[in-house]
Amino acid sequence: MMRFRVLIAALACFLIAVPAASAKRPGQGQSGPTRTVIVKLLKDHYLGDDPVNYPTTKYSYKVNKLARGSARKGNHWADGTPPNKKTTVYPVHALSTRTVLYYDGSKTVTKFDAKYVFFRDDFREWTFTIKSERSKISH
Repeated sequence: MMRFRVLIAALACFLIAVPAASAKRPGQGQSGPTRTVIVKLLKDHYLGDDPVNYPTTKYSYKVNKLARGSARKGNHWADGTPPNKKTTVYPVHALSTRTVLYYDGSKTVTKFDAKYVFFRDDFREWTFTIKSERSKISH
C-alpha cells in the first residue's frame, strides 16, 4: 500500500512539473529575425525605389557589422509597436555602407551607424523602427 502512495505522489508531481516547465514565458520560445531578414529589410529601406527609378546609376548596400541586444517587451510610444498588444522587440545595432556609382563615374559612399528595434507587426510580418542613426557621406 505504501508503494502505491509513493507511486501516485511521484506521478502527480510529474504531471504538474512537466506542463509548468514547458509553459512559454514572456519573450521565451520566440526567436528574433534572422540575419537574412534584417539585411533585406535594411537594404529595402536604404535603397528604396532608387535602383528602379534611376537605372543608369548602380546601387549597393552592405551590412558590415551586426550586433543583437536582448529581446524585451516593446513599448508603443517608444518603439512604434502595435498599440494595445504585447509585442517583443529585438534590438539590433548595425554598421552598414551604401554606395552609389553614378553614370559619369563619380561615387558617393554613405556609412551608417544605427540602432533599430525589429518586431512583428499586426500582420505577423517583420518590420523595424530606427532608434538612432548617424551617417557620414564621402565622395
